[in-house]
Amino acid sequence: MAINARLGDGMLGKGKNANVSYMSTDKLLLEHKERLLREEGYEGIRWGTQPSGYGGTKTIYNMRTHVSENATKVRDLPIEDLLQSIDEQDLVLWYLDDGSWHVRANTMHLYSNMLDAEQTQILVNRIEQLYGIAPRIRTDRKQDGRSFYYLYFQRDLVVKFRPIVRQYLVDNALSTLYYKVGGLDFVDKPVAYLNDEAVRSIRSMYDGGISLKEIASQVNLRTDRVRNIVNRKTYANVI
Repeated sequence: MAINARLGDGMLGKGKNANVSYMSTDKLLLEHKERLLREEGYEGIRWGTQPSGYGGTKTIYNMRTHVSENATKVRDLPIEDLLQSIDEQDLVLWYLDDGSWHVRANTMHLYSNMLDAEQTQILVNRIEQLYGIAPRIRTDRKQDGRSFYYLYFQRDLVVKFRPIVRQYLVDNALSTLYYKVGGLDFVDKPVAYLNDEAVRSIRSMYDGGISLKEIASQVNLRTDRVRNIVNRKTYANVI
């Protein structure tokens, strides 16, 4: 849980020895994290509340533990080593904290604002090790000039990862977070993989002046998927 506190919606104390603390408007999620903390042997867990900032009306719940040797070790571990060691539960909990489901595209984002480019690539590599598919790195550019990296889970990765998150939510009765997977009734459609001949045909049509929208209509694919094919963001190995 110390890993989740460092990567997600939590914090590890900055004193000589670290404690774990969390805050959230979702009390159900925080109660689940308390169960996990107790299973890992954390002691002295205390709860509190605070008013929402920016004029909001929601109550913010906070929770903290006594100092812990494990929390101190995780806090002091280089972030690069930590990212290489995360397991599936670490990733699921991080997604529940900082991930989002995008309804129209049925894709997932994982926001990792604290990571630089090199660290983000380490995270990408770790996810590829876990699921055999690498998410894509994208940049969230703010109006004030700041920019942060986040990960885009494309459809083939969503087909693998979403059922894992869904089952975790169901197993732990986290009903307030079903929206993170598009709801329990959403059914993932299998990703249709194209053979080399189909990929070459799509690129040939585009080179011949046919628009992406028209190609998409002819081959019964989404326009963004056709765009990725012709730009060689997908099927780059097909010549």
